[in-house]
Parts: sequence; structure tokens; C-alpha cells
Amino acid sequence: MRLRTRECPNLYLVLTVIGGLALASCYARASYLEDDQIRILSLLTAHEWVENQAETLSNGAMYTSTSTWKFNSNCKGSYVIESQANDDELITTVIYFDWVFTTPNYAVICLYLQGSGEQYWLINELSSSVLDVTVTQHDPVYYPNQYPKEHHRFQAADA
Repeated sequence: MRLRTRECPNLYLVLTVIGGLALASCYARASYLEDDQIRILSLLTAHEWVENQAETLSNGAMYTSTSTWKFNSNCKGSYVIESQANDDELITTVIYFDWVFTTPNYAVICLYLQGSGEQYWLINELSSSVLDVTVTQHDPVYYPNQYPKEHHRFQAADA
């Protein structure tokens, strides 16, 4: 028996919907996160990450700063910098950013910071209490020996 489109005008619609559902179900299965990816994402987004720095400036003044980074699971985030020189007024700056992992093993984060552009974080260590990263201007997977590099070691705020 041969179907004619005049006898079954919705046949193409039905086949298109069934085909679309089949493809969608395959895509959903392929887009699941691996256990290691879930672990890294959970550790990164579960805490606020804090780094304290202190240095003596060339004029002898003591400069201190505290930066607090928060990564949200929707790939948005913010960081707050509180800085002070000697007993001067405490200056607080808030900067928002978008972020995404750039490698399948979630070892590199690309951040797009408002007002300053992209930076890449190569994760050296990540636990429930420590986030240790190397920060570069370009993806360290493609440009492994680039300079300048900055090393940052953050502590979980609730640790």
C-alpha cells in the first residue's frame, strides 16, 4: 500500500516531529556532564573564593587588598575588590563577568570581565577549601608559554 500526501496531509508533519524528537533525545544524552565535570563545577560554584594581598609600595605605604570571587552556575559571576593604602579610606569595587570552561576536562576557565576583557584561568588545584590558578591573557592550551602570567591562590570563604 502506498500513501499519498493527499490522503494523509499531516504525514510529513508527523514524521518531522518524530524525527525531531529522536534527534533531541540523542542530543540530551550527549550533553550530560561527566562525573569529573560535575565535581569541578560543583566545587567552583559552591564557594566564594577569597585572596588577601599585602605589599609595601615604593613610597613606604602599606597596601592591602582582598578580592572575593563568586562563580554562579549560570556562567555569570562577580568579584569584589576591597583595597586600602595605610589608613586611607577603604575602596570597594564590584566587577561582573561571564565565564565558561574551554576544555572538556574543565581545566581552563575563560572569563569575560566588564571593562577589561578576557582572561584565562588554568586550574592548578581545586578542592573544597582551595582554588589555585594561573591567569593569562590567552588560552593556555593554545599558548602554553605565554607571559605575563599571574599566580593566585584563593581560599574558600566558608572554610
